[in-house]
Amino acid sequence: MDIDFSYFNEVTFGDKMLMLELIDIFEKQIPEIVNDLKNALNEKNYKKIASIAHKAKSSVAVFGMKKWEKALKDLQISIEKGEIPENLDTFILEFQKEAYETIKIYKEYVDKQN
Repeated sequence: MDIDFSYFNEVTFGDKMLMLELIDIFEKQIPEIVNDLKNALNEKNYKKIASIAHKAKSSVAVFGMKKWEKALKDLQISIEKGEIPENLDTFILEFQKEAYETIKIYKEYVDKQN
């Protein structure tokens, strides 16, 4: 998994407490994002999925999750064009897994800061 810490460091000014606060917020957002995506998928509410992807994109950007920033943007654009991607359930599960892995990596990263 490729993670870029530069934007995270920039927005937190290297402040360890702010870093931990952002990690905590993101950790609380993940289940909300995933549940909202799953519910929208069950309802076949693709417009809502596009909206959730748009909102989630900014959170993953802060955490340097470039792959997911692009994937969420692509998902949003596809749906807005009327193209519904296959395997959205797999997409959601992979996002959830990698988001939690990212949090673990960031917690370890912050622990190493002075």
